[in-house]
Amino acid sequence: MKVNISKDDIVKISNLVRLDLDSDKIEIFRENISDIINYLDSIDSIDTSSQESFFEVNDIENSFREDNILDPDDFDFICENAIDMENGYFKVKKVL
Repeated sequence: MKVNISKDDIVKISNLVRLDLDSDKIEIFRENISDIINYLDSIDSIDTSSQESFFEVNDIENSFREDNILDPDDFDFICENAIDMENGYFKVKKVL
């Protein structure tokens, strides 16, 4: 099925994405978008019923780990990975 996008559709789309298009550009976009949609439509019409479906190309399985609940008040444990501490506070570079 051949799809033709109208100039009005292109104008609406260009307004949505805030593109200022002249009439030449509108026609170029109309042709390009129509071609893209027609190409996708042709791909959709390919018979893939003989192909085995698969879910993961690399045979990767999810690996889950057990959640370990830690004491949120263990200040020493929290500060182990701190780059710099001063007087019990995290010291970071100034952000402007």
